[in-house]
Amino acid sequence: MTHFPDLSPYRYLSAPGSLGGVPEPDGSLNVGWLSSAHAFPTGDVPDEAVPKILRLVLHHRVNVMRGHHDCELCFEQFGRPGMAVCMDVDGHEVWLGNAEIRVTDRTGVIYASPSLVAHYISAHRYLPPPDFIEAVLDAPVTERPIERSVPRRRWPARLLQRRS
Repeated sequence: MTHFPDLSPYRYLSAPGSLGGVPEPDGSLNVGWLSSAHAFPTGDVPDEAVPKILRLVLHHRVNVMRGHHDCELCFEQFGRPGMAVCMDVDGHEVWLGNAEIRVTDRTGVIYASPSLVAHYISAHRYLPPPDFIEAVLDAPVTERPIERSVPRRRWPARLLQRRS
Protein backbone atom coordinates (compact mmCIF):
# COMPACT_ATOMS: atom_id res chain seq x y z
CA MET A 1 0.00 0.00 0.00
CA THR A 2 1.10 3.54 -0.53
CA HIS A 3 2.51 4.92 2.72
CA PHE A 4 1.58 8.38 3.94
CA PRO A 5 2.55 9.68 7.39
CA ASP A 6 -0.33 10.25 9.79
CA LEU A 7 -1.75 13.77 9.59
CA SER A 8 -0.04 14.59 6.28
CA PRO A 9 -2.26 16.11 3.55
CA TYR A 10 -4.35 13.49 1.73
CA ARG A 11 -2.90 12.87 -1.73
CA TYR A 12 -3.61 9.21 -2.55
CA LEU A 13 -5.87 9.77 -5.53
CA SER A 14 -4.24 13.08 -6.39
CA ALA A 15 -0.65 11.81 -6.56
CA PRO A 16 1.08 11.95 -9.99
CA GLY A 17 0.15 8.87 -12.00
CA SER A 18 -2.79 8.00 -9.73
CA LEU A 19 -6.33 7.31 -10.83
CA GLY A 20 -7.77 10.58 -9.54
CA GLY A 21 -5.29 13.30 -10.41
CA VAL A 22 -7.31 15.94 -8.53
CA PRO A 23 -6.38 17.16 -5.02
CA GLU A 24 -8.93 16.71 -2.26
CA PRO A 25 -10.75 20.04 -2.00
CA ASP A 26 -11.47 19.66 1.70
CA GLY A 27 -7.88 19.48 2.97
CA SER A 28 -8.29 15.96 4.38
CA LEU A 29 -5.48 14.49 6.47
CA ASN A 30 -4.12 10.97 6.12
CA VAL A 31 -4.50 8.44 8.93
CA GLY A 32 -3.60 4.76 8.77
CA TRP A 33 -1.81 4.48 5.42
CA LEU A 34 0.66 1.90 6.76
CA SER A 35 3.46 0.01 5.10
CA SER A 36 5.78 -2.69 6.37
CA ALA A 37 8.71 -0.46 5.35
CA HIS A 38 7.76 2.24 7.89
CA ALA A 39 7.38 2.07 11.67
CA PHE A 40 4.01 3.05 13.14
CA PRO A 41 2.76 3.78 16.67
CA THR A 42 1.15 0.95 18.60
CA GLY A 43 -1.04 0.89 21.66
CA ASP A 44 -4.53 0.39 22.99
CA VAL A 45 -7.60 1.77 21.26
CA PRO A 46 -11.09 1.90 22.84
CA ASP A 47 -12.99 -1.36 22.26
CA GLU A 48 -15.79 0.40 20.39
CA ALA A 49 -13.47 1.99 17.78
CA VAL A 50 -12.99 -1.03 15.47
CA PRO A 51 -16.70 -1.96 15.24
CA LYS A 52 -17.49 1.71 14.54
CA ILE A 53 -14.89 1.83 11.76
CA LEU A 54 -16.35 -1.36 10.28
CA ARG A 55 -19.84 0.20 10.31
CA LEU A 56 -18.41 3.26 8.54
CA VAL A 57 -16.81 1.01 5.92
CA LEU A 58 -20.04 -0.95 5.54
CA HIS A 59 -22.33 2.07 5.15
CA HIS A 60 -20.15 5.09 4.25
CA ARG A 61 -17.14 3.92 2.24
CA VAL A 62 -15.72 6.18 -0.46
CA ASN A 63 -13.22 5.79 -3.31
CA VAL A 64 -14.14 2.15 -3.80
CA MET A 65 -11.67 0.32 -6.04
CA ARG A 66 -12.25 -2.64 -8.31
CA GLY A 67 -9.52 -4.76 -6.72
CA HIS A 68 -8.28 -5.07 -3.15
CA HIS A 69 -5.08 -4.54 -1.25
CA ASP A 70 -3.71 -7.37 0.87
CA CYS A 71 -2.25 -6.65 4.30
CA GLU A 72 1.50 -6.58 3.82
CA LEU A 73 1.94 -6.36 7.60
CA CYS A 74 0.46 -9.86 8.00
CA PHE A 75 3.04 -11.20 5.59
CA GLU A 76 5.89 -9.46 7.42
CA GLN A 77 4.64 -10.32 10.91
CA PHE A 78 3.19 -13.81 10.46
CA GLY A 79 4.76 -15.02 7.22
CA ARG A 80 1.35 -15.55 5.64
CA PRO A 81 0.91 -14.72 2.00
CA GLY A 82 -1.36 -11.80 1.26
CA MET A 83 -5.06 -12.51 1.34
CA ALA A 84 -8.14 -10.33 1.26
CA VAL A 85 -9.04 -9.20 4.77
CA CYS A 86 -12.60 -9.70 6.01
CA MET A 87 -14.01 -8.80 9.42
CA ASP A 88 -17.51 -9.15 10.87
CA VAL A 89 -19.76 -6.52 12.41
CA ASP A 90 -23.47 -6.73 13.25
CA GLY A 91 -23.78 -10.06 11.43
CA HIS A 92 -22.27 -8.70 8.18
CA GLU A 93 -18.99 -9.55 6.50
CA VAL A 94 -16.98 -6.41 5.81
CA TRP A 95 -14.29 -6.81 3.17
CA LEU A 96 -11.37 -4.43 3.62
CA GLY A 97 -8.62 -3.14 1.38
CA ASN A 98 -10.72 -1.78 -1.46
CA ALA A 99 -12.09 1.54 -0.16
CA GLU A 100 -11.61 4.48 2.19
CA ILE A 101 -13.55 6.20 4.95
CA ARG A 102 -13.79 9.86 5.97
CA VAL A 103 -14.48 11.15 9.48
CA THR A 104 -14.67 14.75 10.67
CA ASP A 105 -13.59 15.91 14.10
CA ARG A 106 -15.31 18.58 16.22
CA THR A 107 -13.16 21.36 14.73
CA GLY A 108 -13.99 20.40 11.13
CA VAL A 109 -10.77 18.54 10.30
CA ILE A 110 -11.46 15.64 7.92
CA TYR A 111 -9.44 12.43 8.17
CA ALA A 112 -9.01 10.07 5.21
CA SER A 113 -8.23 6.42 5.97
CA PRO A 114 -8.00 3.18 4.04
CA SER A 115 -10.62 0.65 5.06
CA LEU A 116 -7.79 -1.60 6.27
CA VAL A 117 -7.33 0.74 9.25
CA ALA A 118 -9.78 -1.47 11.21
CA HIS A 119 -7.58 -4.52 10.57
CA TYR A 120 -4.39 -2.59 11.37
CA ILE A 121 -5.81 -1.64 14.76
CA SER A 122 -7.17 -5.08 15.67
CA ALA A 123 -4.41 -7.32 14.26
CA HIS A 124 -1.30 -5.13 14.47
CA ARG A 125 -2.14 -2.81 17.42
CA TYR A 126 -1.81 0.31 15.26
CA LEU A 127 -2.57 3.41 17.34
CA PRO A 128 -4.11 6.19 15.25
CA PRO A 129 -3.90 9.82 16.41
CA PRO A 130 -6.27 10.59 19.32
CA ASP A 131 -8.27 13.16 17.31
CA PHE A 132 -8.99 10.52 14.65
CA ILE A 133 -10.20 8.04 17.28
CA GLU A 134 -12.45 10.70 18.81
CA ALA A 135 -13.82 11.59 15.35
CA VAL A 136 -14.56 7.91 14.65
CA LEU A 137 -16.39 7.46 17.95
CA ASP A 138 -18.43 10.66 17.32
CA ALA A 139 -19.21 9.89 13.66
CA PRO A 140 -22.86 9.27 12.83
CA VAL A 141 -23.60 6.04 10.99
CA THR A 142 -26.66 6.00 8.79
CA GLU A 143 -27.45 2.43 7.82
CA ARG A 144 -27.79 1.94 4.09
CA PRO A 145 -28.69 -1.13 2.06
CA ILE A 146 -25.80 -3.58 2.14
CA GLU A 147 -23.99 -4.28 -1.12
CA ARG A 148 -21.35 -6.94 -1.49
CA SER A 149 -18.01 -5.19 -1.82
CA VAL A 150 -16.26 -8.34 -3.03
CA PRO A 151 -18.18 -10.50 -5.47
CA ARG A 152 -17.97 -14.20 -4.74
CA ARG A 153 -18.67 -17.07 -7.04
CA ARG A 154 -21.28 -19.45 -5.75
CA TRP A 155 -21.75 -22.95 -7.05
CA PRO A 156 -25.29 -23.92 -8.07
CA ALA A 157 -26.89 -26.15 -5.43
CA ARG A 158 -27.32 -28.98 -7.94
CA LEU A 159 -23.54 -29.21 -8.34
CA LEU A 160 -23.01 -29.49 -4.59
CA GLN A 161 -25.26 -32.52 -4.13
CA ARG A 162 -23.63 -35.94 -3.75
CA ARG A 163 -23.98 -38.27 -6.62
CA SER A 164 -24.63 -41.92 -5.84
